[in-house]
Amino acid sequence: MNDREYERLALQEKEQFWFVAKRRMIMFYLHKYCKSKYGVIADIGCGTGYDLKYFREKISVDIAGIDISSKALSFALSNSNLLMQGDAQHLPLKNESLDILLSNDVLVSPGLDPVETVEEYRRILKVGGYLFMNLPSYKFLFSVHDLEVDNARRFNRVEVKRIFAQGWCIQDLVHWNGILLPLILFRRFVLSLFEHGKESDVVSVGNAGNRILNAFMNMDFFFAKRSMLPFGTSIFLVARKK
Repeated sequence: MNDREYERLALQEKEQFWFVAKRRMIMFYLHKYCKSKYGVIADIGCGTGYDLKYFREKISVDIAGIDISSKALSFALSNSNLLMQGDAQHLPLKNESLDILLSNDVLVSPGLDPVETVEEYRRILKVGGYLFMNLPSYKFLFSVHDLEVDNARRFNRVEVKRIFAQGWCIQDLVHWNGILLPLILFRRFVLSLFEHGKESDVVSVGNAGNRILNAFMNMDFFFAKRSMLPFGTSIFLVARKK
């Protein structure tokens, strides 16, 4: 990801509706499967690190942040002092050293092999440990946004199931951010015809915009957590190491 996107991320990830909704999903599934017994946790691809601060305050557990980008980690220093630089395919952690692993939009990175990366995740998780992962879905939505945030691919549920076929038990695999899909399609395929500049979706929508979109995302969450949303621009996975 280029430096400009890290700067935008640092400004937006606390309040912007999508990041708020993502943290809500993670928090729900952490409670569902871990029942306040969290153990040792790491966030692979922690980016600018606001999530490290947020979850530390919510669950009273320190979370190690790991990212390949020194620029991202320079921002993350204001949110955590438990940081490491490392490649998701070659993590600087011992075998079976973690109870919980968070990984948000990491497998999309260019140069990473999804299968090898997931095998590396399995290496560092304890038997019975949990992986909580978010991924962008629908290849037809690949756009300027993906290019700007350095996404090389998007996934579907069949691909995710295939990647986790060996050594994992999939606990939950759900779509979310489906209610806003018409708006996203409009932005991708209509507004993009008139936009001359190139930018990602990591932009400010203002306080009023966040309030309105958060209301839609609350509705989206109601259906997603019950596996009642058959479509969505993101896929959320919970997998347990066998």
